[in-house]
Amino acid sequence: MEVHADLALLPLHRSNHLRVWKGQDGAEGLRDLRWVENLPLGSHKTTVVLCGEMPAGEDPVLYVYATNLMITSDRVLEAVSASGRERHHIEDYFNTAKNHGIGLGHVFCANSNVSKNLFVLLQVAAILWTIICHGFLKRVFPWAARATDMALAHALGEGMRAQLFPAQLPHPGQIRFVT
Repeated sequence: MEVHADLALLPLHRSNHLRVWKGQDGAEGLRDLRWVENLPLGSHKTTVVLCGEMPAGEDPVLYVYATNLMITSDRVLEAVSASGRERHHIEDYFNTAKNHGIGLGHVFCANSNVSKNLFVLLQVAAILWTIICHGFLKRVFPWAARATDMALAHALGEGMRAQLFPAQLPHPGQIRFVT
């Protein structure tokens, strides 16, 4: 499906337009929203929202959102501000994990099950790291708040290496749930 061809319908939907000035007296810039409903996307109907932001003193930015919600002028700003912006946080997280964090950008295996399992393990590791590092260490210990993530990882690794495991560890195994 070619969405850009269907967006040629945009001028025909003149009532699907909302312009909002941001900040007091528009000092923070302008947000211009336009949308087209019932665009075919495979076997589904979607609404495409174009959100142009012109921040004061900065370059303009165009965001495009596709949703299955029926958009009205009352709901368009809520859909873009609340739901649409949350997507940016998710994308930022994956960009960090891929390029700067746990190495999701590398091809590890040609076997899809192995790749999926590795992905899940890396995600669990990233979540645990966030909880331990940012949720606990940096809040509780002043020295950790000043340390970089790399220095904290090194300190935790050295601490685990120096700590001997007890001799009576339980035997490793698996728990399987049968339905």
